[in-house]
Amino acid sequence: MTIRQKELYAVTREEVFAAIDTEREYQQQVWAGADGEIDNPLTPGEFLTLIRVYLRKAEEAWTIEDGMPEPNTVDVVRKIAGIAVNCMEQHGAPQREAMPPLVRRRLTD
Repeated sequence: MTIRQKELYAVTREEVFAAIDTEREYQQQVWAGADGEIDNPLTPGEFLTLIRVYLRKAEEAWTIEDGMPEPNTVDVVRKIAGIAVNCMEQHGAPQREAMPPLVRRRLTD
């Protein structure tokens, strides 16, 4: 990626999470029943299957030779992130524990 491309595409973490939130809102509208609740919740395995399907779509988007593979691919990556968030909403969101000092030291060496 060139410096110009990085300037075009680089965003903050807040912007990334905002994009994922818009994807989740979209998914909620598409998947929810009349009461706004998910009528057919998925298992973690079913979410992983969806992620795998959309990962293949992201890989395919990367190969499209329209001169703009990054936006094509990242559009699908946003969808994958939304699916992962939905899975965690339904099945829990364990926090990452602090890294032990020995591991942290090895990573910074």
